[in-house]
Amino acid sequence: MAVSIAGLTNTHFSGLAADRLDHSKAIHEKSVTIFINGTVAADSIDMFTANGTGVLRKFKAAITTTIATGSDRTVTVDLHLGNAGSAFATVLSSTIGFTNGTVLRTPANGAFSNSAFVANDILRCVITVAGTLLAQAVDMVVTLIYSENPTTT
Repeated sequence: MAVSIAGLTNTHFSGLAADRLDHSKAIHEKSVTIFINGTVAADSIDMFTANGTGVLRKFKAAITTTIATGSDRTVTVDLHLGNAGSAFATVLSSTIGFTNGTVLRTPANGAFSNSAFVANDILRCVITVAGTLLAQAVDMVVTLIYSENPTTT
């Protein structure tokens, strides 16, 4: 099947079902965002379970309301991967860190040491806090962007 438009011809699509683009021929780019409302505290939050193989593209976080006021206060954000055969372990070569000197509402990126995942891997955001002086940070947003190959299940 050829389509002509004002003198242009498209012969790249035959009209056959086998030539049509379907879900199995496209890589799905997705994102997961979590919001910490209130004082940022230590926590582990499962972000997603992989359906197929894929690649982690970006992991970023920002403090959105109040930066920590104490000089010894820190917030560290890490991304761990685990599955039935292996314990959770970091996939970042550099975690995301916030201190009282961090600029409010400025996203910081984590650096991946391992960006590949396979079906049934679980990605977990791990937040740790430290310090005792004055107040801890308030409100945080964390986003993971990844590409996942399609599956039929």
